[in-house]
Amino acid sequence: MSKVVDNYVLENVVGSGQFGDVYKAKRLDKDEQVAIKTIRLDKFKNTPKLHEMTKNEVDILTKIDNPHIIKLHKVLKTQNHIYIIYELCNGGNLEQLLDQKKFLPEAEAIGYLKEILQGCKVLVQMKILHRDLKPSNILFHNDRIKVADFGFCKPLTTAFDSAETMVGSPIYMAPEILRGQPYNLRADLYSLGVVLYEMLYGVCPYEDSTIPGLLSQIQKGKLVFHNYNKISKATENLLRRMLEPLQAKRIEWSELFDYFLVDSIPDASPKNLDPNRLMVFPDVNLDNIIVKPGIDSELLQQNFIEKLLVLRLKHQYIWRTFKEATDNLQNVKNHRIILGLLKNLNDVSKEILVKLKNENQDLTKGEFDKLKTNFDYSRIMSILLKETSETNIIMNQYEELPSQAIDRNPITAVEFQVLVKEFVNDMLADKFSANVDESRFKNNLILANYFMDMVAVDEVINSFFNKSKSINDQSYLANLYNWNTDSIEEFVRFKLATF
Repeated sequence: MSKVVDNYVLENVVGSGQFGDVYKAKRLDKDEQVAIKTIRLDKFKNTPKLHEMTKNEVDILTKIDNPHIIKLHKVLKTQNHIYIIYELCNGGNLEQLLDQKKFLPEAEAIGYLKEILQGCKVLVQMKILHRDLKPSNILFHNDRIKVADFGFCKPLTTAFDSAETMVGSPIYMAPEILRGQPYNLRADLYSLGVVLYEMLYGVCPYEDSTIPGLLSQIQKGKLVFHNYNKISKATENLLRRMLEPLQAKRIEWSELFDYFLVDSIPDASPKNLDPNRLMVFPDVNLDNIIVKPGIDSELLQQNFIEKLLVLRLKHQYIWRTFKEATDNLQNVKNHRIILGLLKNLNDVSKEILVKLKNENQDLTKGEFDKLKTNFDYSRIMSILLKETSETNIIMNQYEELPSQAIDRNPITAVEFQVLVKEFVNDMLADKFSANVDESRFKNNLILANYFMDMVAVDEVINSFFNKSKSINDQSYLANLYNWNTDSIEEFVRFKLATF
């Protein structure tokens, strides 16, 4: 049964972030579809910065009425959730487009850049740092670009003010942010330069699994302009100026607007806005990545890439389980399970990085050097580095949460298995509890299955997953939600008996 909130019916999840899911929803009193971000109220208690981040996003979007900025309709508060209601964009995002096309012709990329600049101009006028400009936050609606996800945005008092907090995705961050130095409006310029480069080449200009390594590459400043997409000297020079490591030498916003003759935008103060607007956080698809016959079709190289994709599937399944656990487990005892999932995430991230660097010498140096010139491998490497890097950020943030009564000692595989078994037994014993309805019991059964899978995740991936499909297209996972409660319970009890 679909959930109804105020005047909206939540239909299906179209995205998810660190603090909640984004749903496609329908308004009941008119034929209108919207996007609704849900944040549970207990998240605000556990994440002190979340209140400030949410307030900044709502305050800023309430003041902006620009065709290239996502529109915020209203905010609702219930007993357990905050619901932020936005316009629904119907064309996906730039990251999905790049997954499909791999890279864009220069004219197309510059055309998108101009539209992004139309949205950025109002932000610069209002002295607002977005701080998370990246392809997944650039949406398409009716063939128009819209800048979205203002969860990390920060207003400055003057254009000369600076900020110091490290937020965003490292590969898109300006070097001054990575160094922990004060930064200003030009930080977003650098991020936009990374986005332009990625539109043109399908990979980011500098990539590394660690911040020191990333900073070292940026400092060397050796931009590579790949031969598989020829671009003009003018665009090469523009990229160099946008990706200038020194903040003071980077191109100015005003010069960039003048360069592209960005239309003049009216004063950004709120005008004629609905007073009821304000009432009070993707999955990358690699299905199209293949090893092209006749280019790098040697069996060893095919196996190398296939093993990388299986590792990514493993990483995504552990990540999904971790997210479900943090959303549903609250007590201190179950915190040790979450700690075990973090260890699994960390282990598979390291496994991916070892594979990406060929440290196990699966290929000879010559074979590996040849593979690195293949576009498909470059794209896979880029995506995996992003995901493992973002995982590390989440892990660091989790480690910084209040530690009252929480045991943070390292968890062993044996302890993790024992805790999972205890969780499953306790959950099954609660079947007839007055506090557990059938819907809650079914969700707990699915979570219990996830946890048992984590104890032998490699065996589960090899036995039940289709390795040629992404995590969202796995019939094994879809069946869990399609089965009735009795069928899932029988499945869980069978697995528990062999655990």
